[in-house]
Amino acid sequence: NVTFEVDDLELGDGVFIGDDVVIRGPKVMLGDYTMVSSGTTIGGRNETSIGMCCWFGPDCILNATEKLTIGNGVGAGARSQLWTHARVGDTLQGCRFDTDKPMTVEDDVWFVGQCLVSPIHAGPRSMAMLGSVIVKDMAADRTYGGAPASDITDRVGPQYDPVSEEDKFARLNKILEQFKAEHGKPASIEIVRKWPDTMD
Repeated sequence: NVTFEVDDLELGDGVFIGDDVVIRGPKVMLGDYTMVSSGTTIGGRNETSIGMCCWFGPDCILNATEKLTIGNGVGAGARSQLWTHARVGDTLQGCRFDTDKPMTVEDDVWFVGQCLVSPIHAGPRSMAMLGSVIVKDMAADRTYGGAPASDITDRVGPQYDPVSEEDKFARLNKILEQFKAEHGKPASIEIVRKWPDTMD
């Protein structure tokens, strides 16, 4: 029961789309290994761009009335809603809420679950705790909670601890060695610190 109403759809490798998902819009891009769980709605009248290795829990809404740009490694727990517009009343009668604004969610942002997000800019590695109502931009490496959400990083800490390149390199090599041991054969994988000019 998946519905596609898209003029230009780009799906990366290993994308998973669950039951009853609706994807609409002039252009929608889903990067490699992104997972869209059941009942989620993506898109609108503008472009939606979602990076690789993202995860969206059941029944999320990712609205693209204006352009919606989501980076790599972003997570949104069940029933989270990301909106690029706010409107309800008659502006001729004085209603002040008639806004369309692009939303940018940078890499490794996590909306833990049941988050309501207005059109904001979420900096990399920022996090909104369960049930947060986000009405202002989220700064990089900060944690938010509440309704409306406020910065609670000083109480709970950031989502990520800083990890050196050396530590990442060592951790990844350890994982590769475990993989080789479990499968009883050498893996044709090489861990590199810098993108090579040529690859096998």
